[in-house]
Amino acid sequence: MEEALRALDDVERARAEADILRRRLRDAGRYDDTVVVEQPRGVPDSFEELWERLDDFEGVLVTADRSKALDLDEGERARVWAAKAWNALRALDSYTQAAREGFNGGFYQHCTSDRPGAVNWPLKQFAPAESDTTMNRWGAERIFAVPEDVDPSGRKEMQANLKLGAKGGTSPRIYSLDDTQGITGRVIVGYIGPHLTNTKTN
Repeated sequence: MEEALRALDDVERARAEADILRRRLRDAGRYDDTVVVEQPRGVPDSFEELWERLDDFEGVLVTADRSKALDLDEGERARVWAAKAWNALRALDSYTQAAREGFNGGFYQHCTSDRPGAVNWPLKQFAPAESDTTMNRWGAERIFAVPEDVDPSGRKEMQANLKLGAKGGTSPRIYSLDDTQGITGRVIVGYIGPHLTNTKTN
């Protein structure tokens, strides 16, 4: 219920902002610019559709195993997870754009900023790092593919993760590496799939 209310609040804010911007364009005599001829698509209904639309994100490089993400489509809450994954990628993409424009801070700071047009992610659904216990025992599960320009081995540890679900055994996660100041200039998403092993799941 809380997530649904937050989503409705976000929609209302976006609608109000769009109305304000259209009004400003009309006041400036730019009537044609207030009309959107081709309506943008909504959130994907599945991870399969999400994968087909990854090119929409200029600031996100997805190296994750496609099959693990598509397995999530078998879950009861697949549509909810896919929609949340889409919004998570939008937030990461928004952060990358901010970093390119000189934003001083990481993803956490981005999500607490009130920059116009910024896409944020709920902080209580973001873990910037894993516990020492988790990394000591199951750290190998958190090493994912990256371009060889980033690491010659083609793999890199990723601890920062976004929570797509909190109930049930699946509880999907997105793991990423902030390379906005690195060679790719993007956020690298190395994993989209079921919850990995930790002290709570073991």
